[in-house]
Amino acid sequence: MPRVQVRGRVRIHYREAGDVEPVVLLHGLGSSGRDWEYQIPAFAERHRVIVPDLRGSGDSDKPPGPYRIADYAADTWALLDKLGIAEANLVGLSMGGATAFEMAASRPERVRRLVVVNCPPSFAIDSPRKALEIGMRLAVVRCLGMDRMAAIVGRRLFPAPSQAELRSEFERRYATNDKRHYLWALRSLPGWQVLDRLERITCPALMVAAEHDYTPVAAKRAAVERLSDGHLAVIRDSRHGTPIDRPEEFNRVVLDFLAGRAPEPAPAENARAADARR
Repeated sequence: MPRVQVRGRVRIHYREAGDVEPVVLLHGLGSSGRDWEYQIPAFAERHRVIVPDLRGSGDSDKPPGPYRIADYAADTWALLDKLGIAEANLVGLSMGGATAFEMAASRPERVRRLVVVNCPPSFAIDSPRKALEIGMRLAVVRCLGMDRMAAIVGRRLFPAPSQAELRSEFERRYATNDKRHYLWALRSLPGWQVLDRLERITCPALMVAAEHDYTPVAAKRAAVERLSDGHLAVIRDSRHGTPIDRPEEFNRVVLDFLAGRAPEPAPAENARAADARR
């Protein structure tokens, strides 16, 4: 698999498949480009798929931190520059969604379509629940290590008995994270926000929200209403790892959107019911 040197001599590892119109798939916290394995073949039938490992993750270089969402965005733009890609579609999950948001807000003229999955436009620590979530992760990793963190996250993302194989593979990959670099990546999220720059994003944008995600559907709906061409798709019976636990529906919704077909409006009452169950 190729690596490209970008900013600060950081080498970014990436996968590539297909051709024609570029689409970049950006992974979440503690993960890597391998988490898009259910998307790469399907997307490559219509697109040139670029799947990087963000700095500190997967097979990319792991320079000393701290890291920022802006670093991930700038690295990815530098990678696309090296590949000769002037414009691209962006698809990001969780922390990768924040990265996609940041890329679209910083260089809107280079983004054809934006898809943000299970990621609100702000990770401001503005409630006790959010502070507790960040504090819990920091404490678990520091005191108990990545194996324990992997088990906690795996059970949250794939709780059903039928998902045992998915959960086991996810935990195995998650546990391989270097503790220091995971903590640097985790600390890149609190305080990040794009709320004051949403008006800069003028391309068609799709917010994909899992019915049982732990980030509220309401926050994503509010962001959609502030985007100039925003859309919302709620994926039923899914949690935070939507591309993995509902790959067929996810692929259909996203590929349709990239082809110019907007999803049917998500009923507001469904979004409110999903938030109430959290």
